[in-house]
Amino acid sequence: MRRLTKRERTIAAVTVVTFAVTGLYVYVLEPVWLTFQTQITVANQRESELAELQSLTERQAEIEAAYEQLRGSLAASDGDERPDTELQREITELVKTAQMTLSNIRPLDTVREREFDRYGAQFETRGEHHQFVRFLQSLQDKGALFYCDSIHLTARAGAEPITASFRVSRLARKER
Repeated sequence: MRRLTKRERTIAAVTVVTFAVTGLYVYVLEPVWLTFQTQITVANQRESELAELQSLTERQAEIEAAYEQLRGSLAASDGDERPDTELQREITELVKTAQMTLSNIRPLDTVREREFDRYGAQFETRGEHHQFVRFLQSLQDKGALFYCDSIHLTARAGAEPITASFRVSRLARKER
């Protein structure tokens, strides 16, 4: 067998070193680096989750108060008044408070949902734009779970009052 020349030994040594370095990178360094990057990403996610939980903890009293308010809004009516009649009465009061004209109020069919019933009413009103804003704001501020399902406005250019048709509903806990 013949001996390798100096040049052939250099090429063989460079090839062995290249394979060794490539193997070290592919099988050791790259997996360690990817694991490190994954751990940094997970740590950042956990830190943001912790910050969110701390924020919720700081707002616990506020959240509990809002929950109690919603629970009271969803409670079944204690009086003799039916929920759909109560809804119509509340809408009438809100429209009067906004100084609008109410016409053609009628109840909608009750929709049964898991633990709740959705009562609705459809009605028409007339008023100026600031009165509509006041009405919608008072509807939102009412504290009960009101939904404004649809609003259809009819206005003539430059002419007041505006006519609107509303479909409003709210949730009430099913009576047992």
